Amino acid sequence: MDPKNKLWEELHAFLLANGASVVGCGSMSQVPDSKRDGYPTGISIGVALDSSLIEGLLEGPSEAYRENAASVRAGLMRLRHSCVDSLVGRGYQARFSRSEITDEAHYMSDLPHKTVATRAGLGWIGKSALLISERFGAALRLTSVMTDAPLPAAQACDASRCGSCEACAVHCPGKAIIGANWQAGVDRASMFLPAACDEARTERSRAAGLSEARLCDVCIAVCPWTRRFVQRKKSRQAHAADATGRAAEALRSE
Repeated sequence: MDPKNKLWEELHAFLLANGASVVGCGSMSQVPDSKRDGYPTGISIGVALDSSLIEGLLEGPSEAYRENAASVRAGLMRLRHSCVDSLVGRGYQARFSRSEITDEAHYMSDLPHKTVATRAGLGWIGKSALLISERFGAALRLTSVMTDAPLPAAQACDASRCGSCEACAVHCPGKAIIGANWQAGVDRASMFLPAACDEARTERSRAAGLSEARLCDVCIAVCPWTRRFVQRKKSRQAHAADATGRAAEALRSE
């Protein structure tokens, strides 16, 4: 086996075993050198939100959803530390991506996690300016790590698969979603109005009694890809419950 494939298989399995929902790796060659500190490779790590709480976002963010989002963020912090430690322990250089907000007025960072995720082939940017994954829809939170480790790069995603769907734009409480399809390199301002989104998040959180939070996420709930994720989870849970019920009935009849 190619050593870089073996390294990736081990790292991938390790991160999934420690709570990641999805992990990808990609070349960062299309990202300016200064934004990736010269590192050639990006690792994207995603953790899915609790599917059972997503549909309720249409009524407003709940305390349970806020707690889940906080738990997911904490999990991502642990995962990125573990990823860096694992790579450094093997003799490679690795660091967290430069994802902190550097432009407060436009809520922009040097290297958004979703950019790394598209380079790693995990999904595309939706009209909501969120990463859309075929498996999880928009219900993923992300973190990322830059490294010089020799890892196999996935096929990057360079174009939207949202097509004519405008569910997120139609239902956005802040009218922050313009409705344009994404492609790699497009200016986010042509797709999304962050100030309008931020205002809606603040208002919806306050209305739900979560004055300390800034949550809305209606765009996550209405995305057809997210809805498929939610429905698959419901179907699996129903199947598991049926199987448990049948097993219990069999035991009672013995």
